[in-house]
Amino acid sequence: MKNILKKIMNFLKNTGEKIQDTHPAIQIIAFSVLAGIFFLVFVSLLFHPYTNRSIFFFPDTRTGAPRAEIRYLPKVHGTDSRLNLYVSELLLGPIGPTYKPLYPKNVRILRCFTKKNTAYIDLSAAALELDGGTTSYIEAFAFFKKNVFTNFRNVDKIYLYIDGVEIYSGDPNADAEQKIKKR
Repeated sequence: MKNILKKIMNFLKNTGEKIQDTHPAIQIIAFSVLAGIFFLVFVSLLFHPYTNRSIFFFPDTRTGAPRAEIRYLPKVHGTDSRLNLYVSELLLGPIGPTYKPLYPKNVRILRCFTKKNTAYIDLSAAALELDGGTTSYIEAFAFFKKNVFTNFRNVDKIYLYIDGVEIYSGDPNADAEQKIKKR
């Protein structure tokens, strides 16, 4: 054990002497390169575009079970702006090829805002079509609810409208089917 410690101490002593014996120009260059690397790291951290990690849930094509996708969305200020950006991204659909989108590709947000921990979201009439999306309105509403409540902890209730008509408030099984059939 003493031999190993002696060898390590000897190595460190010789290394220190070698560094001191190195040409001053090489020391200056090495220090400059190191300082440049630290400067670049500092600048990249300072001007890095801030992003928020968001979780998106989509049904699996085969089983219908919820599958999660992680996306990084640009940081925006205000709950309304964040909700609008999140719902826009949700309407784009999944990235994974084995996941089903909640709504057809042509669905757009008409209005989207929060008021006193309640989200009000109005989608275009194209949300009533089931082409390429989920198999039922109830399933789409359930996934929509899961997505918003998971990413917006301050939202207690969601009112979902399609073309200005309230379709969903609270429980997706309550009366969504009847409201959709009346349209």
